[in-house]
Amino acid sequence: MARALSAPPQYAPGDPVTLWVNKVGPYNNPQQVGAGGGGVGDGSPERAGRPALVSSLPKTFHYDTLPLCRPPTPGKPATRWGGLGEALGGDALVDGGLPLAFRVPVPPTPVCDQVLTAGDAAALTHAVTRHYWYEMFADDLPVWGFVGPPPAGGRDAGAPPADPGAPVHVYTHKAFHVAANGDRVIQVNLTNENPVAVAPGAALSLTYSVDWTDTDTPFGRRFDKYLDASFFEHQARRGGAWQKFFFPSSVSLDPPRSTPTFST
Repeated sequence: MARALSAPPQYAPGDPVTLWVNKVGPYNNPQQVGAGGGGVGDGSPERAGRPALVSSLPKTFHYDTLPLCRPPTPGKPATRWGGLGEALGGDALVDGGLPLAFRVPVPPTPVCDQVLTAGDAAALTHAVTRHYWYEMFADDLPVWGFVGPPPAGGRDAGAPPADPGAPVHVYTHKAFHVAANGDRVIQVNLTNENPVAVAPGAALSLTYSVDWTDTDTPFGRRFDKYLDASFFEHQARRGGAWQKFFFPSSVSLDPPRSTPTFST
């Protein structure tokens, strides 16, 4: 986890809250960093600047190497760099381009559209079947989510699914749930939804939403949950096509809809 690089600010309603994207990698080996900035992009012209799929995966790469479209932003996205430890750990925070404003809810909103190439589909299938998950930060609080619903089969990266012919899905909606206390951000949760089958020619419409709630948790206690050793001992139960990472004191469990859930 990248360390906080600056004192988190106090916000007025409507102030921007930057969502930084960091890295993506296999669930069972999140610290193995890909050499030379490689990634899971397919190297096709529409992925200019993104390296080709690396056969030596699992490794950890930057989130932007995933062959998924980005929200349109003017100029080069802002970056935030830490010290040597963060660099060696593969941490490089880049503005994710999703507009978040303090205490301003966002209904489901289009981000970008794309049609998967054969290379895109191969790269995403590679990532989902190997249980790739990604890391983001908002106000220095980490947020994690899977690229797609982990397929049935072994939990270890690369374990074959129970049905190798079953379709692989990628999540297309990110629902952010943010809790605030006064003028401070206290908690950020992420629900991934709307899985779409991965295949050459498949059309993806990426969307996001944001809701805000109040909490009594004081600002000085917002990192307490990360000090609990059991916080990182995730257990997974697989089901259908929905997944949630929730951090009140652990990765949470929501009942329902024949879907995978994650908890400590």
